[in-house]
Amino acid sequence: MCGIAGIVGKDHYLIEKVLSTIESRGPDFQGTTVIGNGRGVLGHRRLAILDLNPRSNQPFWSECGRYCLVYNGEIYNYIELRQELIRGGELFRTQSDTEVLLKWIIAYGIEGLCELDGMFAFALYDDMDQSIVLARDPLGEKPLYYAWGGRSRENFAFCSEIQGLKLIPHVDLGIDSSGISTYLQFLYTAPPHTMYKGIRELPPGCWGMLSLNDLSFFIKRYFDLEEAVEQVSQEDPDPIEGFKRRFFCSIERRLRSDVPVAIYLSAGLDSNAILSAARFLHNQDIKLKAFSIRYSGSRQAEAYDESSIAAEVALRSGCEIDIVDFSMKKSWQETAYRTLDIFKQPFGNPTAIVADQIANYASQSCRVALVGDGGDEICVGYPRYKALPFQLISRYFPSVFKKKLTRISSFMCQLFGKPDLQRRVSKFISSLGQSPAQAFLDWSTYVSATEMPHVIGKDMESEFYLGLLNIFERNQFDLYRAASLVDLMSFVPFNLMQAADRTSMAHSLEVRSPFLSIDLVTYSIAQPSNVRVRRSIKKPMLVNAIGPLLPREILGQPKKPFNPPIRDYIASQFKSIRSVLCNRNAQLNCYVNPTWIDQQLRCFQVGEVENSTLIWGLLVLECWLEAKAKSSRLTGC
Repeated sequence: MCGIAGIVGKDHYLIEKVLSTIESRGPDFQGTTVIGNGRGVLGHRRLAILDLNPRSNQPFWSECGRYCLVYNGEIYNYIELRQELIRGGELFRTQSDTEVLLKWIIAYGIEGLCELDGMFAFALYDDMDQSIVLARDPLGEKPLYYAWGGRSRENFAFCSEIQGLKLIPHVDLGIDSSGISTYLQFLYTAPPHTMYKGIRELPPGCWGMLSLNDLSFFIKRYFDLEEAVEQVSQEDPDPIEGFKRRFFCSIERRLRSDVPVAIYLSAGLDSNAILSAARFLHNQDIKLKAFSIRYSGSRQAEAYDESSIAAEVALRSGCEIDIVDFSMKKSWQETAYRTLDIFKQPFGNPTAIVADQIANYASQSCRVALVGDGGDEICVGYPRYKALPFQLISRYFPSVFKKKLTRISSFMCQLFGKPDLQRRVSKFISSLGQSPAQAFLDWSTYVSATEMPHVIGKDMESEFYLGLLNIFERNQFDLYRAASLVDLMSFVPFNLMQAADRTSMAHSLEVRSPFLSIDLVTYSIAQPSNVRVRRSIKKPMLVNAIGPLLPREILGQPKKPFNPPIRDYIASQFKSIRSVLCNRNAQLNCYVNPTWIDQQLRCFQVGEVENSTLIWGLLVLECWLEAKAKSSRLTGC
């Protein structure tokens, strides 16, 4: 796990400054190498996980001197790939996955990327062709950004994070309107757009080639999740056994490390399945240190807390566990600017606040941690998945029923103090009569498609939103498959993985997601609905595969959010928050209808809608816009 950067053009002398912006991604070693007869440079920051010897430092040149690789990530099946290369006559001088990746690409080209089980973003320089290939893993676990600089685009640069590219002269740092609109809907940005006009993000499953001769650059896709799911054989006589085999394989590979491995543990199925499978694979001998978060201090916080159950399970498993007391004592300003410091652009999911704190604690004793991200998407764990069949028949409901249901549900949810449930029910009712595709996307967003024109003052459906709509519609012969595909091509890479990468790497910690093995993902999604969903069992594929290994009390646990108690946090500072968002000089007013913002705050204040996450996202956006405006005033730009 590392950070990479490169500059081609007259400004390549800035590589040291660019690398300094990603120091936390690789505190163990910094290396650079000149390429293209002095026309460019590649840089690398190393976090040593495999083969800790300096012989595996990067940039990593091939023996022949033609190729050079800078790479961020882990290739979990590097042992199997290495053995195949050795059978073909290759010799190795290290025990690293870096050397395996380099030799594998040389031997099999871009087509060989589909054989990798891992998370990665890399740049491969070819001295003979005078070109650089950039590539990113299929599910976007590792980031990669690029930009052109110079008055005539005479510089090309890439980096693992946005901040490094802002140092390149004449990169267009104007605000990207597509980035703004996507953020308002989803509370994250999606490639190729960022919040900056001149900085782009390479999409997951894609590769691009840069010519050093004329700085021409093109992008192509090497992996398509929809196609991969379609190609999964449906002839497996026992899909549960097939899932189990792939799940165990994924965990076994993600335990490979030359440093100790930890686990983020809750009372949920996913993290406990990982722990139970890891101990089974190693005959109970494996030592995994667990970390769990403890929420306290408010009614909402205590409702979310699972630490006592996690501690009990860990103790019974012979697993050492540290409980991290989650704190939101800082002002909202401090918390918002900490978020911006990590992501370098707005990111509205408050789960990142939790992930930052647990990563900070875990990194003091560990360098690698397993997490349960992706389990809900491949095992149909979200409530909105289960609501799809009911939504499908809603077209037969009379409109008067919809109005009465809205009033009754709102009253009941407020009566029993269930604001999260109120939000879900409200979204479900508002979607009655829509197509399943439109409904699912509205459930997954914070501003619906019909509301967007009122919010931003113009009728504009983003290319990203329309693309997700098309994905769902192409697959709606199986609603659960359609929903999983949409989430794995949006929410997972641009929300979950972005948060996991930035919060962990801010503390020099590597997180690994066993549920996101491509083989496991495609196999799971390809299974028919009666395998993936059972009325009486949560996540039946997972439970039926390893149920006997799971602690009994875990199987009956209701699903709880990993989110912090953001509603209570906002309520405790509401006056200050309102004064900022409703200020007539707020930067948000240039992009968002002030009346709509005021309406959202009023709804929160009276408890009409549980929209605390949206309000948090607006706060982070306002802080970023204000900081950007201040920077522009100081520099005169």
